[in-house]
Amino acid sequence: MRFNAVFMTTALLGSISKALSATITLFSGVECTGEEGQTINVPLDECLVLVSPTKSIGYSGVPNQIHCFVAPSCNSGPAMGFGGGSGCATAPSG
Repeated sequence: MRFNAVFMTTALLGSISKALSATITLFSGVECTGEEGQTINVPLDECLVLVSPTKSIGYSGVPNQIHCFVAPSCNSGPAMGFGGGSGCATAPSG
């Protein structure tokens, strides 16, 4: 499978982050390998629908959570969710 959309949320409790966006980088391979694609600054609390689906997403600057979707919108349940900070998300197999 491939991710088709991402959504990042600001902190729900505690102090609100001063960050206005987080950064994602698209990769053609699993675990943020393969050809590196576009790097995008994503405004917090907004859904980003990807023009070209991707197998994995590197992320940084996420203040609370990032949700990754295999559906082409953020209206369905996320395929995966991760805590704040930075990391790599690989789309589920299938």
